[in-house]
Amino acid sequence: PLQAAYTIGCAARGIEISGERHYWAEKFILGLEKKGVDLSHCEIIRGRMEVPKHRHFLTGDSGKRVVKALCNNFNENFGEKAKKLTDQYTLDQYVAGLFSCLAAGSKLVTLYPLPMYTPPFDDSNKKGERGGLLSDNSASYYTLKKEVLGKQNECVSWSEGNGCQNGLEIFIYTRVGGPYFSCPCSTTSTSLPASEITFIT
Repeated sequence: PLQAAYTIGCAARGIEISGERHYWAEKFILGLEKKGVDLSHCEIIRGRMEVPKHRHFLTGDSGKRVVKALCNNFNENFGEKAKKLTDQYTLDQYVAGLFSCLAAGSKLVTLYPLPMYTPPFDDSNKKGERGGLLSDNSASYYTLKKEVLGKQNECVSWSEGNGCQNGLEIFIYTRVGGPYFSCPCSTTSTSLPASEITFIT
């Protein structure tokens, strides 16, 4: 968020679990402000994103604002391998839940696919059509687009110099529709509230 706020002047928010990284982020802000850079539109807090009290902050004031979000969950770092024995859900599941609370038009870019509750819009409609249902504008609460940015060792600092030439994939989730979406079942058109799928309600 700091880079976005500094380079193009957009409002930015972020959460950091590491005390050391959060300390240096605050030092960076103070250094820029001393140089006359206005970062009043930038907010960064220290904490865990899965804690319920942070949901309002992370979801654009609980879905009142359209947001653009980035989650660095590269190489399943937010998945099962990072899950503690006492955890009920993975961090990827929490991210998916937070995404469901965003306003329509919001975008979330991740570096690893999320475990979503229902298929994306086009896939959900196709599944419904195979079950005899008509195409539905509330077939899902998101669309998904996958892109390859380039070779990993040319795109991200943590792969520099290691010779990894695998493509760096990004997954672009766009929140669509209203607060409800159709049940992903081929024999029903029952609507469910998207906010109910979040793992932190």
